[in-house]
Amino acid sequence: MRIPRSVIEQRRRDLANLLTEYRYLPLSEICSRLGISEATARRDLNYLSTTSSIRRTHGGAFAYFPERFPTFHQRLQINQNQKRALAKNALSYIKPNSTIYLDGGTTVYLLAEELKANPVHPLTIITPNLPAIDLLLHIPNIEIHLTGGHLVPEQSILLGKAAIASVKIWKFDLAILSGRAFNSQGIWNEPFAQVELQQTAIRNSKKILALLDSSKLGSKAEELLISWDHKITLLTDTDPATLAAIPIPQTCLP
Repeated sequence: MRIPRSVIEQRRRDLANLLTEYRYLPLSEICSRLGISEATARRDLNYLSTTSSIRRTHGGAFAYFPERFPTFHQRLQINQNQKRALAKNALSYIKPNSTIYLDGGTTVYLLAEELKANPVHPLTIITPNLPAIDLLLHIPNIEIHLTGGHLVPEQSILLGKAAIASVKIWKFDLAILSGRAFNSQGIWNEPFAQVELQQTAIRNSKKILALLDSSKLGSKAEELLISWDHKITLLTDTDPATLAAIPIPQTCLP
């Protein structure tokens, strides 16, 4: 039976929207979400790769990040002194014999640098942050678990169902989180796939520590990661008077 052209076009729009939301999906997940065969998914991906900002990968596809979303290494150069100061401060929240979730992001990476220079152990660390892993590998008495998932090159992070499943099995004493923005509503981040992973870690954590430099104040990203209604410790270099004017509850500050 011949499928109407309008049905094919709608299915491809749905696929493009799905990839825009998640940034990356493996082929099996595309098939599951859209209820289509692998052969159909491949045809649609091939078509989209020639007509939109979709790029095929081995076993899946991802949407190009917009130009406003710089790569991990580009972001590492932005406000590095402020981020490093936050990382030094965050080190004091990590206690021996803890199980820690280390998020993706450049400030968390700088925290891994601090931890390498000033080890706290024994520790168990679970992370999707690939650059941080390289720093943590050879620290004595620190047990490292890399989450599963697919690699998102722009963020140097592992995301997706496998990452979520591997985080769900842990109970964390502390989740150390990054974000793209914060305002009076809470902390914001993108893409949605990373927010899903972060929220999984939040649900399984006794304490939450968010590292956000002052450049992220007052704006939004695609998704509200967590509101101030939750018990959060916010580490930021933002001037206290500015924070008071937003306002962010004092209970969220160190």
